[in-house]
Amino acid sequence: MVSKNLPGKSIIYFTQPSDKNFLYMKAVYMTEIGERSTNASYFADSVVVEGFEKAGEYNVKLYSVSPGEAYSEPLEVKINPEEPPYITAYKEMEIKPDFAGIRIKTSNTSNETLTFYVYRKDATGKWTEAGALYTKKQEINEPIRGMEAVPSEFSVVVKDRWGHLSESKEISLTPYYEEEVDKKKMGYLTIGEYKGYLAPNANTPKNLYDGIIGSNNTFMTLTTAGYDFTKPSSVTLDLGKKFKLSRMIVYGRRNGN
Repeated sequence: MVSKNLPGKSIIYFTQPSDKNFLYMKAVYMTEIGERSTNASYFADSVVVEGFEKAGEYNVKLYSVSPGEAYSEPLEVKINPEEPPYITAYKEMEIKPDFAGIRIKTSNTSNETLTFYVYRKDATGKWTEAGALYTKKQEINEPIRGMEAVPSEFSVVVKDRWGHLSESKEISLTPYYEEEVDKKKMGYLTIGEYKGYLAPNANTPKNLYDGIIGSNNTFMTLTTAGYDFTKPSSVTLDLGKKFKLSRMIVYGRRNGN
C-alpha cells in the first residue's frame, strides 16, 4: 500500500484483493467537518481522499466491498496531505487597487476551485460584500470591479469547494477612477498608406464604437477585389480627448456569415 501526498489530498495506491467477489474499494476517513468516504471502481488501482482543512496526519480505513455491500475488515493507512490550496492562495495573495475596484493576485498550482469573497467596510463600520471571484486558474491575477474611487477598507477571504475558509486579509486602498469613454465624441482618422478599411465592403470603422451590437454592424469582415485583408492593418481612433485606457470590450460576430 503506497500513498502520494498532494496539496489538500492524498492518493492511495492498492493491489486489488484476489477475492473473485471483489466489486470496489471504499475509503472512509475523518476531516474537520465530519466523516467522508469515497469509492474506487473495480478497474481502478488507486483512490483519492481529499477535502482536508489543513496539512497533517490522518487515518484512512480501506474496505473491499463485494456484491450485496458486504464489507471486509478495514485496513488502516496513514496519510499526510500537504497544505491545502486555499491556505496557500491566502498566504501568497496580493491585493492592489485597480480601475473601479481591486485586483487579486496569487497562485493556485493545483487548479483547485477557489472563491475569493471581497468585503468593503461602509460608513457605519459594517463589512458588506463587494464582490466575489470564482476561479480554477493556476496563476490568478483578476480584478473585481464596480466600486467607487474613494479610500476604503477591504477584506478578502478564500474558500474552497469543501467549505473551508481562510483567515481574512485586510487592506486599505483607493480604487482607480474609471468612466466610459463618450462614444459620441469619438471618430477615426485615415492615417497611413494602407486604407483597406475604406473599401466598399469593409463597412465603416464607426461600427467599432457606435454602441450598436449586431451581426450587420460589423467591420472588415468581407473581402473586396484589390484589397488584401490577410495583411495586418490598423485604424486610428480619435477618443475626443486624452485618456488613460483601462480596458475595452471586443464583441465577435454573432453568426458565421
